[in-house]
Amino acid sequence: DDFCGTDKFPAAHFTLTEFRKDGDEAIAKGELTIRGVRKPISLKGEVNGSAKDPWGNQRMSAALETKISRKEWGLVWNSTLETGGLLVSDDVKLQIDVEAIADTD
Repeated sequence: DDFCGTDKFPAAHFTLTEFRKDGDEAIAKGELTIRGVRKPISLKGEVNGSAKDPWGNQRMSAALETKISRKEWGLVWNSTLETGGLLVSDDVKLQIDVEAIADTD
């Protein structure tokens, strides 16, 4: 409970607000919610490819990543090691693999 508070906040949520691709590069922007704290983030990565699925939908996949400071989302628990360092780093690397279907409307 000190670290993630999973009893009260069992899941983190990401809501996509913008997605752009330029050749093989992809940029996704959205809002990440952890422990009830919502903040905008941007992820960058590469487009893995696109193809039509068996139902005729155009699909695309991408691998995206970013780094956040866990403290900005209220994840402040830590412990000091015998050597004087900290047990948990402030930086958290997020990696997301996503598949999307083109909007035909």
